[in-house]
Amino acid sequence: MFKPEDFKVPLEKMLKMRVVNDEIDRCDDIKELKSQLKETARLVMVYQHLIGKLAEHQLAQELGHLIEGVEER
Repeated sequence: MFKPEDFKVPLEKMLKMRVVNDEIDRCDDIKELKSQLKETARLVMVYQHLIGKLAEHQLAQELGHLIEGVEER
């Protein structure tokens, strides 16, 4: 499903990640870091759930097309 190039992060995303990493490195507020980490973990879980649902819906749609094709024969 995925191609090797799909895992290559575009340069602009890498730059954005560098900015985020620099901000994290400069932050000394442990409470804020904990808060941001919790929010990041929550977002990762939400995105994982959405990607799973997207795959589920896509598979159902593809299966529907496949069944329609078989029934037409």
